[in-house]
Amino acid sequence: MSIEKYLNKYRYGNYTISPHPAKLFKAAVIIPVFNETVHPGELIGSLQKNDHEFSKETLFLFVINNSVSADEKIRKNNSDYLGHIISIIEKNEFPNIGFIDAFSPGCELEDKNAGVGLARKIGMDAVLPFLNGRKIIICLDADCLISENYLEKIFWKFNLEGVETAYAEFSHTMPWDKFHNDSIMMYEIYLRYYVCGLLYAGSPYAQHTIGSTMMCTADAYIKTEGMNKRKAAEDFYFMEKLRKNYQTHRINCYVYPSARVSDRVPFGTGRTMQKYFVNNAIDTSLYDPRIFILLKQWLEIFMKIDANPYEIRDSILAVEPNLADFFDQIKLIESLQNIIKNSKTESSLNLQKMRWFDGFKTLKFVHYLRASQYPSLKFNLALSEFLSLTDRQNDFKKHPLGDIKSAHDIIKCLENKLFNDVSQND
Repeated sequence: MSIEKYLNKYRYGNYTISPHPAKLFKAAVIIPVFNETVHPGELIGSLQKNDHEFSKETLFLFVINNSVSADEKIRKNNSDYLGHIISIIEKNEFPNIGFIDAFSPGCELEDKNAGVGLARKIGMDAVLPFLNGRKIIICLDADCLISENYLEKIFWKFNLEGVETAYAEFSHTMPWDKFHNDSIMMYEIYLRYYVCGLLYAGSPYAQHTIGSTMMCTADAYIKTEGMNKRKAAEDFYFMEKLRKNYQTHRINCYVYPSARVSDRVPFGTGRTMQKYFVNNAIDTSLYDPRIFILLKQWLEIFMKIDANPYEIRDSILAVEPNLADFFDQIKLIESLQNIIKNSKTESSLNLQKMRWFDGFKTLKFVHYLRASQYPSLKFNLALSEFLSLTDRQNDFKKHPLGDIKSAHDIIKCLENKLFNDVSQND
């Protein structure tokens, strides 16, 4: 599908970039802005530390947005932020900055769809005509900072290695006070532990789905019909959709998201921090590692080419009978019969299976077992058992499990080791 055909079919509204881009770029960074009180100079300062060779080939697009029903405080913050952006542009303090006004009267987002997903979509759609070469579309957030090699690593990965979709590594900025610091470290432990579990199980959806780290080529964006308009979890579903069509890659550069408390979306970093602060307690539980053992067994059975749907179901039920109701819920037999019927080759069958048992069904599988059979464990017990399960306990003898800080250090290191194992086996 051409860019023109895509935009005619999927574009939302008629938003334009100001100032109008005077040239084509090799990449664009899309930055949604909603009710921000952080000065854009912090992010700009972080971008300025990147090599000018790459920043001059990149358009940095701020999508300032709110809904029709937004209150005056939100509108005021958005207006102030736009004023700062215009000032930076007029002073020529940083090259290639543009903005989209999706907040002022007549430009607001309809209440039904207003949110980060739609803001990302508006920006990602708008930059398509202004890209050439590999046409890299990068997502970021206004409250993030980035590493000095951010653009260099992205350009290298996409242009020299030819990847279609990827995400940057992440590390939340750590606050000074202990409770807030422990809160964000525990949240990172949770995120990384889940991906480690998927890596162990051999899931093709073992990837982080954090909006401020996502990126893809324009071709991949168009092929997957663009960004969705979800108010929350837009990143999860976008990355899942990309993964169904392309291998996802990790890029060795960093995004540093804010650890601030927020109620902007129903879940994610800000909402998790808010929950901890409201309850004055941190949820230190993690999934029982036995869930990932079962997921691994399930995926190995599920991908057997010569097994019919009933054999596939009965083989895993012989290991865990409690999954029978889950398979009925996701209509396993009926779905597999359709997949087999519509797959003419072995490779097509494998691809259709992978696309059907996707990241969302994987998460449902994990949550079903947590609710019905294997309740979560305290983080130090869960992580200790997981290290034993992956035969990695000897790697961390000098770093014994204890508090949240030690667990945080271990899970980051373990994640890298497991990713390296997968890369070597590919």
